[in-house]
Amino acid sequence: MTMGAVLQMSKRNAAIALGVLSLLYLVSTTYAALNGTHVWRQSDAFAQIMSFLGAKSMEPLQLFNQPATMFDTPIYEWLAATLSRITSSDPLVSARLVNDLFWCVFLLCGYRVTERIVSGAGLYFVFLAATSPVFLQYFAAPIPDGMALALSIAAIDVMATSVRALQLFSASLLFIVAALIKSPIPFVIIVFFVVSTAVTALSERGVRGLLRHWPMVIPLAAAMGATVAAEVIRKIVTHSTPAGEAANFTWYFGTGSTRLQQYYWQTMLDRATASFASPALVAVVLLGLVVLLACAPHDFARLVLPPAAGFFAGWLVFANVFLLHDYYEMAVSALLMIGSALALELLAQRARAAIAVRGLGLNLSTT
Repeated sequence: MTMGAVLQMSKRNAAIALGVLSLLYLVSTTYAALNGTHVWRQSDAFAQIMSFLGAKSMEPLQLFNQPATMFDTPIYEWLAATLSRITSSDPLVSARLVNDLFWCVFLLCGYRVTERIVSGAGLYFVFLAATSPVFLQYFAAPIPDGMALALSIAAIDVMATSVRALQLFSASLLFIVAALIKSPIPFVIIVFFVVSTAVTALSERGVRGLLRHWPMVIPLAAAMGATVAAEVIRKIVTHSTPAGEAANFTWYFGTGSTRLQQYYWQTMLDRATASFASPALVAVVLLGLVVLLACAPHDFARLVLPPAAGFFAGWLVFANVFLLHDYYEMAVSALLMIGSALALELLAQRARAAIAVRGLGLNLSTT
């Protein structure tokens, strides 16, 4: 076995170990109460889980202090309630168990997506995700966003393997469920995947290479259809337009003045850096990006442009909800982790190459 194969196996084992440790951490929060930021959002989701169980004489979709309301298609809440009923477990526990399942899906598929772009980068993705305060907070909270994110990442992982009918159907189904739950999340992931596929295809085979990927339009169209369907379902179920602020178009997308405010851009920067475990880690990632830009500008554009496109697409299109609710940061944070993992792996490759050259020079000088 070559040294490269040994290193790759060691990285895979390390990624598995990190994933298991992060899962154990999330399992340890199973009996924790609602906590952290946006407790009201956690309360709304938990109330609807309780309502599906008929607890406290609640009707389905009822909140603790409001009549039946539907902000998102309650697939996650129904799934948690069903698991609670089957296992006779506390609804809060069943919600955490659902989160644990989709955390494993997110880590596995995120690892595969990152590893497929640059071999060896998957370990860094798992490390960054498993230590991210954003993911550790919201995958431990009873909200549906983690499920939507995991399904979206799984969809692009499936699409990247093949464009055969089974893969297209599976990816379409995953995107449909994710978009029904929370459409801005698959939107961000789709932008990343489309840009990544386009950049790679154009760099390798030009326009002809890009046209070979036309079947991928099918899952993307399915996600768009599910987004529209979610609004229709909400109107049918609640017999009205979306309640409260969600009825306002600008509540989703904001206004032009929103995007011109310094506070908007400062919040974007603050949330991005807060996605990482420490400022030192941010500095190392930035160093990796600088090295990549200086040593391989072509690779810089190919690897950095797709995550950056998805990140800014989320913030610029859904400006207001991203600004007001930090749990939307999960989608763009996933892209930050992917882009950062690529930069760290390429930085490590450069470092290993420099050490090898220096070691060869020392050996030659001694002989």
